[in-house]
Amino acid sequence: MKKKFLYIFFLTNLSVTANNASLMLHLKTCTSDSLIRDGYRENITVETIAPSKVAIIICDMWPAHWCKDTAERCYFLAKKINNVITKARDHGVLIIHAPAETVNCYPNYIKQRQILNGIPLLNLPKRNFIPKLPIRSTGCVCVPRCVHSDTYSWSCEQFPTTIAGGLCRENLLIQMADNDLLAENATEIYSFIKYKGVEKVFICGVSLNACVMHRPFGIEALLGYGINVCVIRDLVEISIDEDLYEMEIGFTEQRCINLKWIETYWCPTIDSKDLVNTYYIKNE
Repeated sequence: MKKKFLYIFFLTNLSVTANNASLMLHLKTCTSDSLIRDGYRENITVETIAPSKVAIIICDMWPAHWCKDTAERCYFLAKKINNVITKARDHGVLIIHAPAETVNCYPNYIKQRQILNGIPLLNLPKRNFIPKLPIRSTGCVCVPRCVHSDTYSWSCEQFPTTIAGGLCRENLLIQMADNDLLAENATEIYSFIKYKGVEKVFICGVSLNACVMHRPFGIEALLGYGINVCVIRDLVEISIDEDLYEMEIGFTEQRCINLKWIETYWCPTIDSKDLVNTYYIKNE
C-alpha cells in the first residue's frame, strides 16, 4: 500500500514562492468555562488558505489623534501594520485602506470609483445582532487629560508626538500600493471582496472597541453581512475606559478583556505573523 505523506515547506524567499503557496492560520477562539481561573478556555484551530482568498481591512489609521497617549501608540502600530501588509501584499493578499471621512481627499479616489463602477454593487444583506463589547470607549488617561475635540492635534506620524494637522488622509507610515483598494463605503467593500472571491477578511486598526467594531465596514457589520472575519489581535488598539482605569484596571488588562470577549462571542483572532509567512503544502 502506498503511504501518503504531507510535506510542508516554509517559504522565506518570495522569488521561490509557488503559485499554490498557502497561509497557515492559527485561529484563536475562547469558550466560557467557570472552572478556568479567568473564565475562558482557549482553542486554536489551524487552517490553510490561498493568499488570493484573503483581504486585510485597515480601519481608521489616521495621521493624528486628539489624545496624546493614543497618538503615540498609533505611531508604533502604523509602522507594524505597514510591515505586515507589505509582506502580505507580496504574497497576493488584497489590502483595503479604510480611513473613514478622508477618502475624498485622495485625487485617485475618483479614478478608483470609476473602476469600482464596473463591478456590480450588491445589496447589503440584513445584519444580525451580535453581543456588544464589555469595555466602553471613553478615551483618555493622560495627565493632564487631553481635550476631546475635532482638532486632532497630536501627530501619529512622528515620535515624540508633535502638533499636527487634522484628518485629511491615512497615516503616511502606511504605504498604499496601486493595486490596493481605498474605500470607506460598506457597499463598495462588500461588493469588491465578493467580486474578488475573498473567503476570509482580517481587520486591524483603531480603536477595537469603537471604530473597528462599529464602522459600516467594521467587525459588527461584516459579521452581520455573513462575512468570515477575524481580528488581527496584535494590530489593534483600544480606547480605554476611564472609569475602569480609575479602578486600576489598566490598558493591557482592558485590551485583554475585549479580545477574550471577541474570541468567545464574535469571531476568531490571529497573530499577524500568520499573514507574512507562506507555506508550500504537497501531498504524496
